[in-house]
Amino acid sequence: MTPRPAILLAALLVSAPAVALDPIVASNLLIDNADGIFSGAYPLASTHFYPQCVAAPFTLTASRRLSSLTFWGSSDFTVTSRLANVRGYEVRFYDATFTTPALQFSILRGPGVVETLTQRVNTFGGEEYEVRVPLSGTLASGTWYVHVGARLIDPDGDAWMWTNGARKGLRFTTYTTSWGAWANDNTAGVAFELRGTPNCPADLDTSGTIDLGDVALAMLEFGPCPGCAADLDGTGQVDFSDIALLLLDMGPCV
Repeated sequence: MTPRPAILLAALLVSAPAVALDPIVASNLLIDNADGIFSGAYPLASTHFYPQCVAAPFTLTASRRLSSLTFWGSSDFTVTSRLANVRGYEVRFYDATFTTPALQFSILRGPGVVETLTQRVNTFGGEEYEVRVPLSGTLASGTWYVHVGARLIDPDGDAWMWTNGARKGLRFTTYTTSWGAWANDNTAGVAFELRGTPNCPADLDTSGTIDLGDVALAMLEFGPCPGCAADLDGTGQVDFSDIALLLLDMGPCV
């Protein structure tokens, strides 16, 4: 009996591999409840019921091209259900000066944003979501702070709560008649996973520097090697052309 097209399609969908995500380059592990810290869409949180923004610190040992950020959050669920009051998300990356963000994203809910119910509920009755948003751009090595805030439809409606992370430590700023300075708070943390790829493809050992260690790794792969990280010129093999590219890029990744 000849299989029907619909059955063939279903079989293909089941067998198709999931889209691979880039490696995690920084994270703060999720803890076992859905409670957290209210966080607005800086600098617009002055119009929100909770005019507060928070940012989580992390350190990159080498430059990274960012691809996505996953975070967890919910609403206080007193006016609308689920995330009905959330228009989108503001994501910013600051250095320790908290002046001009190195990267800034205003992301509307919709295609490209993956929101998944976790089946957890916070103290206020709000259902928690795992949210993954696409990113682009590069961050150099060093210490950074990621801020996530919700852009709300009704400023006086349900606020958005960023779920706690296991590691404590964040910075926060609040609005009264103007924005205050970003201050340290070691009593709370927020959960996130940042993904990306090395900004230096030739930094094979991800040390932050292209050096003889990377040359040694390339030599170990010498010969036919489709898909190898050491195949820098994409020819399907590691050869002296790849070694030459390594030597031309010797030094710190920036």
